[in-house]
Amino acid sequence: MTRRDETATRTFTAAPLDRPTRVVTFAVIVLFIVVLPIVALTGNRTGAASGAVLGTTAGLLLLGAWGFSPEAYELDGATLRIRRRLFGSRAFTLRKPPKRAPATLGLGVRFGLSGGVFGWAGTFWQAGVGRYHAYFTDRSRLVACETDHGLVVVSPADPKAFLRSAKRTMQ
Repeated sequence: MTRRDETATRTFTAAPLDRPTRVVTFAVIVLFIVVLPIVALTGNRTGAASGAVLGTTAGLLLLGAWGFSPEAYELDGATLRIRRRLFGSRAFTLRKPPKRAPATLGLGVRFGLSGGVFGWAGTFWQAGVGRYHAYFTDRSRLVACETDHGLVVVSPADPKAFLRSAKRTMQ
């Protein structure tokens, strides 16, 4: 039996959306795709054009939120790579081994991207924590990573395996 190379890239799928995130995502989809175009269509004489513009804008916003949501996380030595669904990967250098984070970490002020639609993605700020980058889909599986770009929060489907792998690769 050969020993597995501990420095090889390990891939961890992102956790599925937790229940609150699924509810928020569904509500926003209904609002954007159904309610806003109906309001635009019934609101004035130029409703058809307004409905088309609103529907297209809503669809693009939803596509963007989905595209920035994490699909997987890769560990390659001290490199953490976030694989996003549509907009490529983002790499960070780990400064310390990651650790579990409390679910309350996901309750910050959002400065960009998505705050609960298809997950959390972007830059956030929270009292007691400061600024952090979010790439997570399930607040019960949060892992905090100290990186060269500050705190990065992820939610692998198997946080324990992610933490074990990160600890081994950083030794």
